[in-house]
Amino acid sequence: GGFDAEAFAKIELTVWPSYALGAGLGTKAAAANLARRSTAWYSNFFESGSQCYVRGGGNGAAMRVQPHVWTRESSGAELVLAVLRDALITHGHPQGFCGAVFHALTLQATISAGTVAAPEVWTEIVETFLDIPAILDTDPQLAAFWRAAWESKTGTSLSDALQEMRDASLRDIDAVHACAKSMVPQEYPRVLEALGCTSQEFRGAGFKTALAAAVLAHIYRDGSPAKALAQAANELQSDTDTIATMAGALLGVCAEAAPEWSIQDRDYIVREATRLARIA
Repeated sequence: GGFDAEAFAKIELTVWPSYALGAGLGTKAAAANLARRSTAWYSNFFESGSQCYVRGGGNGAAMRVQPHVWTRESSGAELVLAVLRDALITHGHPQGFCGAVFHALTLQATISAGTVAAPEVWTEIVETFLDIPAILDTDPQLAAFWRAAWESKTGTSLSDALQEMRDASLRDIDAVHACAKSMVPQEYPRVLEALGCTSQEFRGAGFKTALAAAVLAHIYRDGSPAKALAQAANELQSDTDTIATMAGALLGVCAEAAPEWSIQDRDYIVREATRLARIA
């Protein structure tokens, strides 16, 4: 019924590279470093070639945190802390772990409302980034070991970094509104471009892709989830699979029927979904 960060970091993640498909370089480097006996889940400050923990802003954490939402009936500091304990094992840049928080809270808001989270909710969620330092301080290991090491490695305070992340995220939301005034499918490619999600620098960025998924789900909130997933998959210069899976999670909350098309591991997915719902 709970999340065992130690088991996830030292058992699941160390085995995962043997079967991972389409895995990001940063997450793979994080997993490799966790195989070291001396690396704890709360101190995975790896540097491997061009990959570095504190620059790990990809979306590998954001796209794996949905189970934390499915197993809780409501949002709040408890959910945010669970997501952070998961995300910070592999991603040390605010773009990465704030992206995980954003997707989780967007999904929880969608579940609570019974409809895809609206744009005004995105802004409310971004404001919660400023609460992260206080929430982290409630975890003894993150407070005693992770935070001091992170601030030493980055040369900045966590509070200042999250203020910058909050401001940048609000600018991203403003950019969405500027190019998608009608929130129709034809505007989605412009959203990706405005967020930088088609550029080499930000294609797989955690918050940006989570926001793009929220936009796509909002565009198709009264439409076909299948068409939304197809559009995500066919925007080939973006991170197609990540955005599709996050938008699919949001649309799946409100879908009136199960997908009709063939899905790999359907029985497994249904079984796990049922198990997580029982925990909640």
